[in-house]
Amino acid sequence: MKVNNLKVYLLPNTPFLKEDGTFDIEKAMTMSGKIAGICYNENGLFASLAEDDATAMKRANRNAASGHQSVFEHIMPSLYIQNAPKMFQMVLNNEGQYSTSERSLRYTMPKEDTELTEEEIRLYQKWNQHFLNILENKYQGQLSARKMRTIAQENARYMLSVFVPTEMVHTLPLVQLNRLIVMMRNYEQGMTRTTFDKALITAFHAFEEECQRLHLLDDRLLTDFKGRNFRLFGHNLEKALFRDEFGRSYSTTYTASFAELAQAQRHRTISYQMELPKTDEYGYFLPPLLKNILHNEMRDYSNRDLSLEWFEDLKEVRRSYPMGMKVLINERGTMEAFIEKMKERECTEAQYEIWRQTEDTRNEYMEALDRSHHYANEDFRPYTKTMRCGFHDFTCTNPCNRANQKREY
Repeated sequence: MKVNNLKVYLLPNTPFLKEDGTFDIEKAMTMSGKIAGICYNENGLFASLAEDDATAMKRANRNAASGHQSVFEHIMPSLYIQNAPKMFQMVLNNEGQYSTSERSLRYTMPKEDTELTEEEIRLYQKWNQHFLNILENKYQGQLSARKMRTIAQENARYMLSVFVPTEMVHTLPLVQLNRLIVMMRNYEQGMTRTTFDKALITAFHAFEEECQRLHLLDDRLLTDFKGRNFRLFGHNLEKALFRDEFGRSYSTTYTASFAELAQAQRHRTISYQMELPKTDEYGYFLPPLLKNILHNEMRDYSNRDLSLEWFEDLKEVRRSYPMGMKVLINERGTMEAFIEKMKERECTEAQYEIWRQTEDTRNEYMEALDRSHHYANEDFRPYTKTMRCGFHDFTCTNPCNRANQKREY
C-alpha cells in the first residue's frame, strides 16, 4: 500500500497563480489583509483595497498571529491531486470546508499500473465478470448495457483496497489547506503504527511536500490554536452501539463498508466518524445480487455458493483494507440535514449500500419518533412512504417510475 507518485497541480482558476504553476503566497496574504480591513475601515471595503500593501500585510500578520484567520478563507486554490490513495481523499472530504470532484470507480475501471496487488486486480476482474453474467442473465432487456456495466463495477470495487490510487479536484480555502497539514502532523504524532496508519502517513508526507513545492504553505497559517484533529477518526464508538438518539437532532452508530462511508461523508451538513475493526470483526458488505441468485436459474453457478466465495475472497485481501470491509460509523446531525440526505440517497439510482443504510436509518428514525410521541413525527412521516420522487418537496429531473419498487441491485 504505497503512494504511487502523488502529485498536486494548481488549476487555472486558482487566484494568484504564477506563470510557473506555483502560488504567490505573499500576494494572497496581502489581499487577505485588505479584505480584513472591512472590519475596521469606516469608509468600507474599497477604501481598504486601495491601501498600500505594507499596511495590508501588517493587518494580515496581526490576524494570523491572533488566530482570527477567517479572512484567509476568501482565497480558494483549486488542487488537482493525482495518484493519492482513496483513504487520503476520504480524510480530506470529511472536513467539510471544500468543493470536490473525484474519479469514480462506479463509472471507470481501475488502472492496472497502480499500486494494487495482482491479487486485488485478479479478484476485481473475476467479480466484475460474475456480476455482468448475473445481470445479463436476470435483467437482459430491462437494463441497458451501460447500466449493467456500472452496477458490476460498483460491486467489483469492494475487492479493491481503500488505498487504491485515485484522482480528484479539491478546492478549499488557503487557511483550511494549512490547517489540514497541521492535522496531518498531529495524526502522525498520535498514530498507533498500524499498516493503515503508515499508508496514510506516507500520503500525508507526499501531499505536504507537493504543497511546499507549490508555495501553498505559510508558517503564519500553520498554527494550532485549537488543537485540531481530523474529524473522521473516532474512539470507543462501540460504546454508542444500540444507544441511538432520534429527535430534532440525531445520533446513530452502525457498521458499513469503506465505500459506503465515502459516499455518506459527502453530506457535509452531517458529521461522520469511523473506527477501524481490530481484524475483520464487523465482516464485509455482501451485494444483494449474490444473495438473491437462484442457482437453478444460472447454469454456470449451479454448484457454487457465490456468497461464501465472496467472503472468502475478501478475507484473502483483508490486510489491504478492501473497500468491502465494514468499519464502525457514527452519524450525527439534525433532522433537516437527514431529510436532505434522503433527497439524495432515497433513489433507485443511488448506490445500493448507501440507499440501504439510509433506508434503515429512516425507518429507525420514524419508529423512535412514534415511540416517544415526539412532536416532530408528523414532519418526518411524509418522507417514509416512498422514494424521493414521491416527496412533496422534491422534483425529479429523470423519473424512473420505480418509486415503490423493491431494490435488488
